[in-house]
Amino acid sequence: NDGFWNWHIAGVGAAPVFSFVLLATMFAIAIGPLNYLFLGRIRRLSLLLFTVPLGALLVTLSLFFYALVTDGLGVRSRVRSYTSLDQRSGQMVSWSRQTYFASVAPSRGLKYPADTLVFPLVLKQNDRGGTSRAIDWEPDGQRLKSGFLSSRALSQFMVVRSAKSDTRLEVVEQKSAPHLQVRNTLGTKVTLLVLRDSQGNYFAADNLPQDATAEPAPAKAEDARTALTKLI
Repeated sequence: NDGFWNWHIAGVGAAPVFSFVLLATMFAIAIGPLNYLFLGRIRRLSLLLFTVPLGALLVTLSLFFYALVTDGLGVRSRVRSYTSLDQRSGQMVSWSRQTYFASVAPSRGLKYPADTLVFPLVLKQNDRGGTSRAIDWEPDGQRLKSGFLSSRALSQFMVVRSAKSDTRLEVVEQKSAPHLQVRNTLGTKVTLLVLRDSQGNYFAADNLPQDATAEPAPAKAEDARTALTKLI
C-alpha cells in the first residue's frame, strides 16, 4: 500500500528526532567527560558503576514521559469522507478513509453501525498486527475488537455505508427574483455550494451555516468547476 502514509495524523506517533538527538547529546556529555572529571576530582571514580546506569535510566524515563505527554492517553483520528445523497429516495452512500492512533488501545475496540462495511488498509500485504481479528455483532451494530487497533500504531480503515437519510438541501426555483432560494438542512456548514437550474444556468454560494437560507448568485460554469476542484 504505497499510499498508507498519505493519510497519517501529523505529529502523532512519530519519533521525537530533534528532542532525542538533543537529549542523547546532553547525556553523552554529562555521563562521559563531565561525570568522569567530577568523580575524578573527588576521587570517587568507582561510582561510575552506578552513575552511568542511573543516568541511562533517567534518559529512558524522560523519553517515555515525553512521548506520554505529547501523544496523551486517548485515541486520535483523521477522517476524509465522500457522501452521495439522493434526496428523492432519501438514500445516502458514503465512503470514508479513517486513520486512528491510540496511545493505549481501548479494550472495547471500535463501534460501527451494522449496515457499514469496514476493512483495514494495511502497509504490508500480510500485516495483521501480529494477532487474529475479532468482531462482535451486537443488537445495535458491530464492534471491532482485537487485531484492529493496536497501541501506539497507526491503523487505517476504508468505511463504506449505504443507509436511509433525512438530511437534505431544500432548493426552491422561481420565475421571479430571487430565482433560487436554498435552505441548508444538511446538519453541517456548507463551505461551497454549486447549483444548476432547470435552464442549465449555474449559481454558487459559500459559507452557508446550518439551517440558514441563502440566495445563490449567478456563476459561470468554468468558475464553479474551478472552485470545486480547488476545494477538493
